[in-house]
Amino acid sequence: MNARILAPALLLTVIACSNPPANQEPAAATTETAKDTAAVEAIDETKEFKFSMVLADIPSPLEIINVLGKSHARFDKGLTNGTANESRYTTSFKRGLNFGVYAIDLGYLAANDQFGNIQTYYNTTKNLAGSLDATEGFNKVAASRIKNYAENKDSVMKVVDEFYTQVDQYLRNNQRLQTATHMLVGGWVESQYLTLNSVKGMENGEDLKKIKEQIFMQKLHLGKIVSVLKDYEKDKEFMPIITEMNALNSLYQAIPSSASIDDATLASLTEKVTAVRGKITN
Repeated sequence: MNARILAPALLLTVIACSNPPANQEPAAATTETAKDTAAVEAIDETKEFKFSMVLADIPSPLEIINVLGKSHARFDKGLTNGTANESRYTTSFKRGLNFGVYAIDLGYLAANDQFGNIQTYYNTTKNLAGSLDATEGFNKVAASRIKNYAENKDSVMKVVDEFYTQVDQYLRNNQRLQTATHMLVGGWVESQYLTLNSVKGMENGEDLKKIKEQIFMQKLHLGKIVSVLKDYEKDKEFMPIITEMNALNSLYQAIPSSASIDDATLASLTEKVTAVRGKITN
């Protein structure tokens, strides 16, 4: 499933319709940080071009989650970022990163037929999109569709994919490239975290082979993401995660082939991805 060939704006339209009425007061935390989350960056055409080129070459992080859901990999809801953690994220930096995380978690739940948890994660992702000021201007026609699709795995996965893509597009169109980058990093890291932890103890066979091929493909994707992150190395808030991403990239670049991914390699990748993910979600 490729996010770039899907019809636009389905899930975001749902989010737009789910926003509070105009006369309803927003939560205090959102009010206090409104200026932070709505900040518009100075236009940097070089950064924008690099980001667009990288994104064009990287499939949606949900693609590997879709492969995971079709395999016999174990499902563990405990791997997802608990929705109670949403209240921790009070800056645009943390909200952007964890919007990416929760969008992937939502896809992970859908891919594993965990429909009872979808609404809670949908609400959390919707809240973060709203706090990032990323719902303005979206059509409200499809307000009921997420409910109608709530027990159709393929449809929900398409909705989540569109959601992820359209928020990214909205941020870039509104000169919010740094927030879009946070979202990209959060989503990519979460997709790897879920994948690597889900294959533990999995028997050798075609399913595991396909997942290892997907993991190996991240060598190229992560290299491109790291090239984008070089533009943010002066950002003190972002730099600890960039440092971890660079270290993680070194591990991925050392993998010669998907066939060479053994238990030791998986353990090493899992440890480093978990460390990066901890900096994002804590």
